[in-house]
Amino acid sequence: MIFIKNLKVFNCSINESFHWSKLPKLKDKMSEEKFVFDSYADLSYADLSSANLSSANLRYADLSSANLSYADLSYADLSSANLSYADLSSADLRYADLRYAKLSPIDDKEVIIKDFMSVCGLGSCNRQTLIFDTNIGIVLQCGCFYGTEEAFKKQVKETRAGTNYEQEYLKMLELAHVRFFRPNKEE
Repeated sequence: MIFIKNLKVFNCSINESFHWSKLPKLKDKMSEEKFVFDSYADLSYADLSSANLSSANLRYADLSSANLSYADLSYADLSSANLSYADLSSADLRYADLRYAKLSPIDDKEVIIKDFMSVCGLGSCNRQTLIFDTNIGIVLQCGCFYGTEEAFKKQVKETRAGTNYEQEYLKMLELAHVRFFRPNKEE
């Protein structure tokens, strides 16, 4: 296990001379080692795809625009982290703490996670769908779609009307309502 404290990883913009991709040895190790970051780490724009971040303390971390696709974030503490514009496709979020984490804004409204669930193997591509209970209601990330429940339903009706996929997506939303809005929900 590698412990990293008080870390400011490069802000990776195209115009900067230092970039996460110039650290290939560390990136290779990230798929093998477990990392524990001190909170408040600046990992914005970092390429953490396929990284093993299981059980990492990423509380309050800035992961905005980070590539977290296929990363192992199981049991990670991402509470209050900034996940705006982060790529979470196929990330393992089992048992991750995402309470109060920020997602990309929708209609200029800040989106704060209260709870989430992941559904795999449904829809036309059998991909992972992330469903978030947020301060503005249910928000979904499914493939390239990111938006509210209403926008998702509209897109499903426009693109999948009359198919089994339409029924799968709508039943998935019903399940999300059961999960997020059940009586006596433990906080």
